[in-house]
Amino acid sequence: MSEQSQASKLETKSVLLHLYSFGAVAVEGFIAAEKFVEGKTVDGVSIAWLGPDIKKFIKNKKREICVGPAELKIHKLLVEAGDLPDGDNSGIITELDGKHKIMSAHLHDLLAHKQRTREFSSVVAYIPCDEDDGNAVLWAVHAYWRSLVAGWYILGRIVSGPYIWHAGFQVVSL
Repeated sequence: MSEQSQASKLETKSVLLHLYSFGAVAVEGFIAAEKFVEGKTVDGVSIAWLGPDIKKFIKNKKREICVGPAELKIHKLLVEAGDLPDGDNSGIITELDGKHKIMSAHLHDLLAHKQRTREFSSVVAYIPCDEDDGNAVLWAVHAYWRSLVAGWYILGRIVSGPYIWHAGFQVVSL
């Protein structure tokens, strides 16, 4: 490696700080539309509101079968950052080095854990989903707790362009 490459690598600062790991359980089958239900608590997860795009995601995320257990890594976003590389920003997904995709079953398990332990930090997770046309796309799913209504607000969007997440949010990876 050249001296310039080594210097560039040393100058690159991480946008993520590992906080803790969480052991998500295995499930035989997971149907997002039955678990992420607006206005209800299902298996320890109270959903107060679902954004219009996440409703499309839930509809398309038909079923996850034989989801194995996963050791999720919970990171704190140290600075504002986008999903994808943009200019000098390497992007969250790049920094996660191929370990950014989790299952919606694992996100549901993590939200139940956060609700049980009353740790309500905003969470961003990257979840693959098949669209109506059969193409697989990656979704950024954002969950945040609203104490006034005692429930999670969940938004989602297809990862495709510049979008900035706030410092302090938690990012989930494998």
